[in-house]
Amino acid sequence: MKFVNSWPLIFLTFIPLLIFLYLLKQKSQDHIIPSTFLWKEVYKNVEVSTPFEKLRYNIMLLLQLLTILFLTFALTDPFLSMMGSDYKNIIIVMDSTGSMTATYGDVTRIEESKRRAEEYIDSINTDAEVTIINAAEKPSIELSSSKDKSLAKDKVKSIKIKSVSGNIEDSLSIIRALTKESESYEAIFFTDKALDIEDINGKVVDLTQKSSNASLDFLSYSENKEELKVLVKVTNRGSYEYTSDVALYGDEKLLDIKSITLNPKESKNVLFDKIYFKGDILKAELTEEDSIKEDNFIFEKVLNEDKKKVLLVTEKNIFLERALQTIPSIDIYKTNEESNINKEDKYDLYIFDNITPTNIPKGGNLLLINPESNSIFNVKEELQGGDGVVTKSSLSKYTEGLKFAIKSYKEIEKPNWAEEFLRVEEDSLGFIGNYNGKVVGVLGFDLHNSDLTLKAEFPILIHNVVGRLLDNGMLDKYSFKSGEEVKINARVDGEAVKITNPKGEEEIIDLRFPLKPYRGTDIIGIYEVVQNINEESIKTSFTVNFPTDSESNIEEENKSIDNLKENKSIKGGLNLRVYLIILSLIIIFIEWILYLKGY
Repeated sequence: MKFVNSWPLIFLTFIPLLIFLYLLKQKSQDHIIPSTFLWKEVYKNVEVSTPFEKLRYNIMLLLQLLTILFLTFALTDPFLSMMGSDYKNIIIVMDSTGSMTATYGDVTRIEESKRRAEEYIDSINTDAEVTIINAAEKPSIELSSSKDKSLAKDKVKSIKIKSVSGNIEDSLSIIRALTKESESYEAIFFTDKALDIEDINGKVVDLTQKSSNASLDFLSYSENKEELKVLVKVTNRGSYEYTSDVALYGDEKLLDIKSITLNPKESKNVLFDKIYFKGDILKAELTEEDSIKEDNFIFEKVLNEDKKKVLLVTEKNIFLERALQTIPSIDIYKTNEESNINKEDKYDLYIFDNITPTNIPKGGNLLLINPESNSIFNVKEELQGGDGVVTKSSLSKYTEGLKFAIKSYKEIEKPNWAEEFLRVEEDSLGFIGNYNGKVVGVLGFDLHNSDLTLKAEFPILIHNVVGRLLDNGMLDKYSFKSGEEVKINARVDGEAVKITNPKGEEEIIDLRFPLKPYRGTDIIGIYEVVQNINEESIKTSFTVNFPTDSESNIEEENKSIDNLKENKSIKGGLNLRVYLIILSLIIIFIEWILYLKGY
């Protein structure tokens, strides 16, 4: 037992004072006697009684002594440690990722963890300092070293669950930093994830529980003329057989429905064939409710792939023309001089081969081959060639590591906004990136002066480069997991970008380059993106789905050495102040009753 305050012990000096007052107290009694002889006998009995004998059977004195003792010790704030634990620093880590939305009896896991955390805070020493860590997609400190229990409980209550993926192990490094110079600490982790706390002094409150849960892991589609084929993957992540209908919607209209039965831990693909849909969003949904609701539906945006217009400005380049002709989704227009370009015509991509445009086109993206200096980047001198190589990048699919000989090339300063995909020795030979809302690709050499065009992989490389250049929407992709950042490719000549989440909440992203990514993807559903350019409004959308790969497996068993199972309570200790005050009030009440009865 520990006394937080020692100064109230001075009140124990009242005990001898109270006893002294009782010794001085003379309680007179009336005696009726028939003669003075008997009166003398009574007087003799009083004389032989010592002062301490008067205290022997005085119950009122005993009650008052107990009252002083209990009230004095209540003021010392006595704390009874459980199992010898009495820590000065308490760190509570709350897992608030998607799996904590799973049911736990009649409540969710996050609600149960909050209840236990509040119960634990009530049980710790009032002199202990409490730190609260919220372990979501990234751990954050919600409260640091506070002795205010009410504030600590309020911080626990205010933690919001997010349908995001996260790793609670990331909080271990924060705890090590906080406790580097502290020996008296304990960390309590409330989670349903497998967690090894290693060298940290603490406990893991395991909130896993066997239940039924199935998830929709992905939705994909393919087009065949006027029809769609839609494939949906369903996984039973629970311990029991799962039966449900899988409903397919197009823009919230029911398109088809199929039944499925899965054994525990089994996955199946559900194929919807001959789907006639010309809308924007496909949605699949499991109709049978289970432990986690948000992994029972999944969204996918349908991309309407109209052919893109590509203008090739070159005197002659048969290899490049043939490589472009292998790309089925483009229409190629050709001219040999910049002056022949009609400014009224709009193209999705401009390719300038050995010709540098005097005026950069306002619309569309750019591929500049063997250019001179321009308003976008600076070209230095021409250098003798060597061995070029395709470097690892977003464009190197099926071509990474490809080597080729080059006769000469131009030394170009690679801008900070660009990603390199070709290199010769220490110099950048090819790069691509977003420049003021426009995608710009550069090849710093004449294709005729290398054997790259003779390689079997050359058409693949051109396909990758053009594919990136033609993906000129505001988004690089249209499907995200909850918590994932969304990169916005805004037009520099437009207004700020407005993003509306599934709840109708809006966020404005100002045009300050480099444009900050959108990070508000913690709600499952469809997000709308709008940018106004003069009188035109560019609109698109993207989908956010539950991270089933990391958060839907709700029966993962904790493997911590010091682990508390769900049926065990967790206590820091017992504060005796309230109990002592209650006992004091009971004694005072008993004393009052005895006083009324004439004791």
